[in-house]
Amino acid sequence: MVDWKGLAKKSIEKSTEVAKQGVSKSKEKADEKKREKALQEEQDLAFEKMVLGASLRAEKLNLKGKNKKQILEAEHIRNQQIRNNQFIFEKPAKTTVIIDGDFIRITRKGFGNALTVGTSGEKAIKISDVNSVQLSPPGGIVSGYLQFTLAGNRNTQGLSEAVKDENSVIFIKDDLDMAVVIKAIVEELMAKDTSGVTVNQQDLSPAEELRKYKALLDDGILTQDEFDAKKKQLLDM
Repeated sequence: MVDWKGLAKKSIEKSTEVAKQGVSKSKEKADEKKREKALQEEQDLAFEKMVLGASLRAEKLNLKGKNKKQILEAEHIRNQQIRNNQFIFEKPAKTTVIIDGDFIRITRKGFGNALTVGTSGEKAIKISDVNSVQLSPPGGIVSGYLQFTLAGNRNTQGLSEAVKDENSVIFIKDDLDMAVVIKAIVEELMAKDTSGVTVNQQDLSPAEELRKYKALLDDGILTQDEFDAKKKQLLDM
């Protein structure tokens, strides 16, 4: 005679065991997802800290929106470019400045540059030919400009002349920090050149780096706390 009760009991026990295993596997997957999420959040936080620590305009970045990750990634690329003496000004017209050994190389692209400056491609300026570096910060809706004055040339008188000068770089408020750094680097190289000493800008000493950041502090680009943090970082190298 078939033991129906016994069979039913075993079936129930088996179903219960299968259900328990399913719950256990689901819990393991959920726990794994939590661990992955926590690890990703930790990595994102570390990346944000690294990017903001290297940025010269950290306080001005808007990281409250949904594009926070893209903004940080773009700023990371910008930080690396600045560290390599490559400065890309996207607005008001695409202009790239590279300080390469004894030269300042200015590359312009786009219709805006062709219309105002009347030239495109690369302009190489020998640093030993530079007499002075003039920086006019942006104000309100007016762009700023950085001008390299060469022997025999005069300083431009305002933005209207600077936009037509092939030895000038026009920039917006968001890129003032790059203009200040370029000015500091070029003036440092000019000083080294007049003293007959050659310097490799890819390997600046902590003191030279500190002078660049002090210029940013004096121009209001860095706060005192940011400058102190950079100073501590450089002196601990």
